[in-house]
Amino acid sequence: MHASIAGRCALLAAVQSQFRPLSTKVPELWAAAIKLRERDKILEVHFSSGERFTFPAEYLRVESPSAEAQDARGRPRVVAGRREVGIIDVERIGSYAVRLTFDDLHSSGIYTWQYLHDLGTQKLSRMRRYLSVLKQRGLSRSPKRRSAASSIAHPRQPAAPPVTTGASSSEDGSAGTRKQPAVLSISSSSSSGAPD
Repeated sequence: MHASIAGRCALLAAVQSQFRPLSTKVPELWAAAIKLRERDKILEVHFSSGERFTFPAEYLRVESPSAEAQDARGRPRVVAGRREVGIIDVERIGSYAVRLTFDDLHSSGIYTWQYLHDLGTQKLSRMRRYLSVLKQRGLSRSPKRRSAASSIAHPRQPAAPPVTTGASSSEDGSAGTRKQPAVLSISSSSSSGAPD
């Protein structure tokens, strides 16, 4: 009877050695803090690794991971005319991502911590590629302006209201009130300091 138990234990050990145990390790990378600087149109992300990246809203908009930002073959679409776009909302999605809402009302992209980190480490090369593609296709980063003729043709169509982003000034030159930058603190109640 002892021999059969020893044989079964040996067989169990052999089978277990063929499989890696499931990892219960907490992800090593997450956003420890996110700060939206609306006036500057910048999103600042502090990662658990100690790295900090600043992202212009234009860059995040043209690099949106949204399905609608891809063509039928799954390749990224070129999004032109977003030089002046801003971010109006940052919404935490679970413990792994944020959803950004831009003032052009695009809000379908989910930016995971890893994707944001990749955007940070590859910012220069991605922006160079983006600018090169715009040039090749004869497109511009600047938004298209409505002509006076189109305003006359559609007199009842109201203009989009201006978006207030930080300090403002009145026509007499006096400064208005300055908004505090929005900060989305992402922290955990667990003792490891990892996200929920």
